[in-house]
Amino acid sequence: MRREATLIPRYDGGPFRPGDVVAGVIVPREPLERLRSLTGELRYVDRSPSFSGAVTYGPVVPLHEGALAAGQEVPFSLRLPGDAYPNWDDAETAKYGELKWSLVLQADIQAGLDTTTAHSIPVDADGGTWTGPPPTGEERWRRLVDNWDVELIPDRWALRRGEELTVHVRIGKPKSDRPKLQMAVTCRLYYDVETSTRDSDGDTSYRRERNFVKLFEVAPTCDPSLPEQSFSVRVPEDAPFSYDGKAFGFVWQAIAMEKRRWYQSDAGRVATLEVMP
Repeated sequence: MRREATLIPRYDGGPFRPGDVVAGVIVPREPLERLRSLTGELRYVDRSPSFSGAVTYGPVVPLHEGALAAGQEVPFSLRLPGDAYPNWDDAETAKYGELKWSLVLQADIQAGLDTTTAHSIPVDADGGTWTGPPPTGEERWRRLVDNWDVELIPDRWALRRGEELTVHVRIGKPKSDRPKLQMAVTCRLYYDVETSTRDSDGDTSYRRERNFVKLFEVAPTCDPSLPEQSFSVRVPEDAPFSYDGKAFGFVWQAIAMEKRRWYQSDAGRVATLEVMP
């Protein structure tokens, strides 16, 4: 059961945008007589139903040393990065997880349990101001089998929501009667959950499991008799953006697959794309 937070932030102004200074005061609900030190930092938190991860932006800032009385105000001032990611707390995916900017407070308690609490920051949801960090443009391939004669070539490896992607397809051995080729551009959400199993002795074991949910897919028809062809896909402006969180995130991919007869596995190429906010 979660305890009610003892240290509560009260923000000056807001909602905040990238590059803004997030300022205000921390107010204890009750006396903290054994507090040795209090620090604060800004984190971009990814949270699934069972787990959470985070990336810290900027330095950990000392806020106070020594005991605090109930209601005593501790000022803080931290800056959001200019290329910050936006929040993602869509109602349709809320049951799987969220991405949120948080003020994280760490209290060092003498002869007691230290505490870490995360408080959501009020942010402006205007998507035009949240660019995210510069894309890497890295080519990321996964091949299901080697020596497959089908090539999948995105016209670029990074794009923004609302932009169009063109994918070129080259078939080394085109013929109309070969097994069906499938092409697609997809976005999948992933989220980590804790599952449990009980053995015959009644002992329970726990493990972390990653699940995927398809949120977007465009799957054009491919003609296996043509040596070269292409298709284009427009990424919706309100679509998820690529994010590699520790417990929750989104993956965009361009995929070519072929159901192969008389083989133990299908053939395929998967290109992981960067879709920026």
